[in-house]
Amino acid sequence: MTQNTKSTGIRRIRTRQAPQAGSVMIEFAISMSILIPLFFGMLLAGMTAGRGIQAMQFTRDLGHMYGLGVDFSQTLAQNTVTTLAQGLDTTATGSGVVIFSQIKLVDQSECTANSITSGCRVGSYAFSHRLTLGNPSLRPSNFGAPDATLVDTMGNIAPTAYLVNPAAGASNVGSGSSAMLPTVPPGSQVWVCESYFALPAFQFLNAFGIPINGIYSVVYF
Repeated sequence: MTQNTKSTGIRRIRTRQAPQAGSVMIEFAISMSILIPLFFGMLLAGMTAGRGIQAMQFTRDLGHMYGLGVDFSQTLAQNTVTTLAQGLDTTATGSGVVIFSQIKLVDQSECTANSITSGCRVGSYAFSHRLTLGNPSLRPSNFGAPDATLVDTMGNIAPTAYLVNPAAGASNVGSGSSAMLPTVPPGSQVWVCESYFALPAFQFLNAFGIPINGIYSVVYF
């Protein structure tokens, strides 16, 4: 009798342990389904934030130089861009692009100074300079693009072109709901530097509904 009782006790213990082991596995699976995405999300957020800060500082430095009159069409200035990039690929086939623009609000006095008596686009925003470094296929400017035939090798656009030609017009400037730049005083101009850097290492997350393509920055002076 004693042996039978012990045997029954052992059997009872085993039948109780089996569902407990199954519950632990289910709890572990549920926990991992939450913790693993959370871990990768935190890792992604940290890496993206770090790259974003680097890109913003890079854009701010270049924009400041551009506003002070640095000519980025020259080799020496372009070498400076490469130095400041510090791992951000700004080569012609790389993962980054930098767009420099000068945008003006056309004023009647400037039209008069350039002997333009008709067709002057007074009150319109226009590009007086546009220069792109890096890979231009990655992303366009948020302010539009002047017709390439109006831009010389240094990025300049002649007054006789931007004062009258709609193909030199700029968008998203002023007081409209889509404006990304404030209103520019008549006859004045603003220096704008935009950058975009793709994040190819993170683009696999798009398959999971997390849209990670790249980092865009803009500064103006």
